[in-house]
Amino acid sequence: MCSCQRNKRRDLSAGSTGYPAGNRFIEGERRMDDITTSIKRYKFGWMYAPDRLEKWLEKQAAEGYNLVEVSKRGLTFYFEEADPVLCTFSVVNEGKGDIHLYLAYRNAGWKQAAATGTSWQQWTIWRKGDSGHEENPGVNNVTELKQHAAKRMATLNSLLVSPVVVIFSLNFFGFMLPDVLENGYFSLTGLERFNVTVYPFIILTFFSMILRSWMYYFRVKNNKDV
Repeated sequence: MCSCQRNKRRDLSAGSTGYPAGNRFIEGERRMDDITTSIKRYKFGWMYAPDRLEKWLEKQAAEGYNLVEVSKRGLTFYFEEADPVLCTFSVVNEGKGDIHLYLAYRNAGWKQAAATGTSWQQWTIWRKGDSGHEENPGVNNVTELKQHAAKRMATLNSLLVSPVVVIFSLNFFGFMLPDVLENGYFSLTGLERFNVTVYPFIILTFFSMILRSWMYYFRVKNNKDV
């Protein structure tokens, strides 16, 4: 019905005992090669707020756009026109491949809609048809594992991005800004003006990555739904 990346892998549903690492196909998938007409749409920065992507995908499905594939970098989403459907999406970071999270979603009745990312940062998009709040014994387990995945993602982003924020902040507030305040903006060289202008933007951009990641984690933590 839908597909993910084209790199082949072993699938647990096919009887393999190994975990399907990396980008993977889905049972009953449809490849881009099988789609005569696809609609390409772009989404940037969703990795720091995956729940926003979930709502966007649900809106696309309700408007009659069926998710077919996601590019490896996760920026391009391919859709095909179909009948409008009401469904729920869940976007989760599996890291290098979390078998417990993968199996929990499968056992709770979710279908894998797409997968994207690298071998060490795997994102999986799960889809489930709306069924009027039907209780499922696997929902609580999925929710707990998703909360853990969200915290892991926020922690990783903090560890990777914090050094950049600290280094640029020390340079800007310790050297650049005092120089501007003492000598004036127009006393600087062209390169110095460029740095003074760009550094705050870089600091805010990277800091927002950390902030958005943790805000997402707390939204997931306080949300009873997947």
